[in-house]
Amino acid sequence: MHTSGSISESKLRCIGCGYRLTGVTIGGVCPECGRPIEVSIRAVQAAGTSGLAVASLVLGILSMPLTMCLGVFSAPFAVLAVIFGHVARARVARRPGLTGAGMALAGFTLGYVCLSLIAVFGLFLVVSIVVGA
Repeated sequence: MHTSGSISESKLRCIGCGYRLTGVTIGGVCPECGRPIEVSIRAVQAAGTSGLAVASLVLGILSMPLTMCLGVFSAPFAVLAVIFGHVARARVARRPGLTGAGMALAGFTLGYVCLSLIAVFGLFLVVSIVVGA
């Protein structure tokens, strides 16, 4: 890690107050809250990928074939994919360096598609029963 110089990456923000740290000396402190710049740099380097984003994507992918095979019984997988995806996107937006927004988006999109298919299948079933009676 560098101990001198200035920050040129425009996306780096202070983890304490969110201040944009562009042009601030690496060995210094945040002008807004006084937190050492190195703390924000370490947090960004250690952030990694959101586990909820990965879970959302996996559940979204699993819910597709399960919807075709099990119908309404796959709804919990789709609902969890949607919930985890939205929570993960919010966390990625708030925490600098945390990645996985795209996976979360794909996961909750697949979850919504499966829930829509379940609703269409259910509506088709109800209409079939009503017309058949």
